[in-house]
Amino acid sequence: MHSRYHPNAWLAGFRNVRPGLERRSEILQILEQDAETAEGLSTKVDVTYSTVLYHLHNLEAKGIIERASSTPPYAWQITLAGQQRLTTY
Repeated sequence: MHSRYHPNAWLAGFRNVRPGLERRSEILQILEQDAETAEGLSTKVDVTYSTVLYHLHNLEAKGIIERASSTPPYAWQITLAGQQRLTTY
């Protein structure tokens, strides 16, 4: 994996193409700072809302992120497992 990508952007069992790795890296860098909604991430990363949701759901499926709120609009945050994975790289 190229060093410019976030360590948690690479998802085993997924097709990891450059644009997806870059978007997930940007999303994860933002979530490292604080929880954020999909709409907020969409604005900050400058991609469509549906693209952000696609990546959020894939990251959630791998246990890297989770919903920080229980009601819409959901805020997303990095999980404890996602934080621990960072320390292994």
